[in-house]
Amino acid sequence: MRQYLSDLVILPGASTDVENSAAYTRGTTMVFTPSFFKLGVLFHEFTHILDAAAITEAVVAQGFTAGNRFSLTPSWKDAFDNDTHVPTAYAKMSYQEDFADVGRWAMSDLTHAAGLAAYSRGWTGCQYQILSYKSYLAEVIFTKDMRCSGKVEASEAVPVPGVKVVAGVGVVARPKGTLEGTGVKGIVVPFDVQSAVHIYFGAVPVTLGY
Repeated sequence: MRQYLSDLVILPGASTDVENSAAYTRGTTMVFTPSFFKLGVLFHEFTHILDAAAITEAVVAQGFTAGNRFSLTPSWKDAFDNDTHVPTAYAKMSYQEDFADVGRWAMSDLTHAAGLAAYSRGWTGCQYQILSYKSYLAEVIFTKDMRCSGKVEASEAVPVPGVKVVAGVGVVARPKGTLEGTGVKGIVVPFDVQSAVHIYFGAVPVTLGY
């Protein structure tokens, strides 16, 4: 998943400041306030990026141009229509937010030996959405050799004035230029994806069930 992420930003602030908490994705950059920097929200935001950049072939095969989101294709809408529930109340906001929250459930199903059935109530109401997510993205997330094959290029690290760097610890400068010669292909992100913004707000999600 991380090869489609260019930059990860965690804003300063108290982790208990729920009122001003949020997470958002702009293109391939993810931004978090401390209280939202949790695995569930990470999977949600990662899924927004994967939705736009990781399964382009499936999007184009359905008559859309590259840069459109899988969550807006007939394949995803059919999965949505065949289910009786969405994973969270927040998922009701749009097909895109639904896809992102299904990503949290699908990742739990993929990474637990007994799957969601072992610990989540109500998951069967979303089973077609979970199956769709897994069928298109499981091999993208868990590659055969468990290694990234590409990388969206990151921006330069930004220094923070007045911050003391502990001896021996600091930011390692990114090599200048392109990723050529590293054995890793650069992932080109369509312009429409680069400008897209998805904001996750409200109470910090703590459970997956109903």
